[in-house]
Order: sequence, then C-alpha cells, then structure tokens
Amino acid sequence: MSTQPSQLASRIHGCTACDSLPLSAAVTVRPFVKPCSEFDIYTTWKPEPVSVVFIAEAPPGNSEGYFYDPRSHPGYREILRTELFKLLRLEGIDTAPRLAAFKARGYVLLDAVKCRCKKTDGQPPQAVTTTCGRRWLRSELDEFRNVERICVLGRAALRALSQLEGFEGLGQYSVRGDCGRVFATERVKVLIWPFLGWRNERVYRQHLSTFERFCFVPTQPSG
Repeated sequence: MSTQPSQLASRIHGCTACDSLPLSAAVTVRPFVKPCSEFDIYTTWKPEPVSVVFIAEAPPGNSEGYFYDPRSHPGYREILRTELFKLLRLEGIDTAPRLAAFKARGYVLLDAVKCRCKKTDGQPPQAVTTTCGRRWLRSELDEFRNVERICVLGRAALRALSQLEGFEGLGQYSVRGDCGRVFATERVKVLIWPFLGWRNERVYRQHLSTFERFCFVPTQPSG
C-alpha cells in the first residue's frame, strides 16, 4: 500500500454520503470501510496503459477479504477473483503473482459500491449503488485516463455505470438476458456480464469467446 494516498483515495476515504439514505440502506455500508482507499488502487494497481476496466459489485461485508489483498481471510471465499482469473487464463496458485499479471495485462478492477457492504438477497441496496455510482465512478474512470473498454460484472455494476452521462442507455439491459452484448458510446465499449460464479456460469458459458476477444485474453494461459 502507498504511504501517500492519492487525492482520489483520500476523498473516497472520507465519504459518508450514504448516511443520508434511509436507515435500512445506510446500515448495510456502515461504518464506511473502503478497501479501494485503504489499498489506494488508483496508484498501486494502476496499469499503464489500461486495456480493460472491470466493475464488480462491492467488497464483502462479512469478511476482511478484498480482490487486491493476496492474503487469505476467514469467511472470504474469493469467488470473484478465482473465477475472473480463470476466465482471463491467469493460472497459478499464489495470488500475489497473478494480481501482478492482472495489472501487467492492463486490467484494473473497481467496485460499484466502495464500502464493504452487507448485501440483501445478494445485492447492495439500489439506493447505495446509485449514490455511489453518481458520486465516484466518473472520477475513478477519469483517474485511469483513456478508458476504452469496460466490463460490468453483475447487476450493481450495470446500475452504477448507467448513472453516468453517456451510459444511461445501459439501464434498459439485464446482465443475464443481455449477457455478451457490447454497448457502445462514442469513446467506450461496455461488455455486459453477470456476476461470476456457478450460479451464472450456465448463462455466460455460451458467450466466452466474446469475453475473450473483448478482454484480450491470450490463447495460451499465463501465470
């Protein structure tokens, strides 16, 4: 982790915007712990150049685990990281070198909701996702500069991105019904994809070639 956090990480760290939401939504993200700020992904994990930005849903609210933390933590099942590395053919056993390879390929992963979130029925509250998307996602994308490809992983990611100017049209799509569809703005292409894992594998299995082309997955595994 960087000893001098970026301005964006510092700004996100102090955000308590969701405290103004209805209590049922606010309690899911209290006490506003934000791993993206703690690990300052905007410097430590910023690739040059960026090839694909992945947007996931939220850091887990029931463990200390995090996508960019190679350490194991009680209760952290690592489903997102394990399945994404598999699709990207980032092979190996140790997490740290695979994270380094993830960055070296030009990949970066953001969360639609910055705070650790105690999800309801597997999803962050819509009010939390909308608030966080409107408040921070544009700044994050601008931080990585010249983003041309985004892959949304799950409903919350799709909802958050659809809050941004130019991406409003994403609101008409479903991550399951429109899996594999590429939505294009003037400058950015967005691949619509469901959250990774066995529950949705049968949905995206038939679109894997689209994912591999979009995300520049090499034909030979790397690790």
